[in-house]
Amino acid sequence: MTKPLSLLFAVINILFMLAIAISIAISIWLVLLFTVCLIGFMGFSFAMKARLDRRKAE
Repeated sequence: MTKPLSLLFAVINILFMLAIAISIAISIWLVLLFTVCLIGFMGFSFAMKARLDRRKAE
């Protein structure tokens, strides 16, 4: 995975975590929504990394 792509994934994950921290004071439903989004995006980033590494190995 390239460094700019890794940085992008890291920044987006941090923004999701920040949104979770802020939404704790607002609504439990927002916390659950952002948590599901964070887990989904983390899974997507791991899948993207595996796919790019597999292509690189070929």
